[in-house]
Amino acid sequence: MSTGGIPSLAELQMHGRHIKEAIDEQPPPVRWSWYLGPTGTLVLLICILTASSTAACKDHCVRVGDALEDRLLRCMDRCEVTTAKAGTCEKQCHSQVHYTRRQVQREQEDCSCLGSHVDSC
Repeated sequence: MSTGGIPSLAELQMHGRHIKEAIDEQPPPVRWSWYLGPTGTLVLLICILTASSTAACKDHCVRVGDALEDRLLRCMDRCEVTTAKAGTCEKQCHSQVHYTRRQVQREQEDCSCLGSHVDSC
């Protein structure tokens, strides 16, 4: 230990080692923000905002797809109870809901691909 309030070189090295170990335990974006200073913090903030807006957009897309599927299935169920012809029900529900089963499935597939970088989507 040093005296007089000025830390010794060994104390400074030990303190620096603890800081470096604390930084190395963090996830990569947080480490980058530490190493890059204010610029890194700004990059981290932009990454967080982008990720949160993408998640909110995907959540909304999934809810809309599920609502369309529910409306179409309810219409098909009502129609099948009252009518014996399946082809008639599909046309009738398409005119009421404005979506077919394939269109609803496509909407749901588009939602599952939202935010991913898969070429098949």
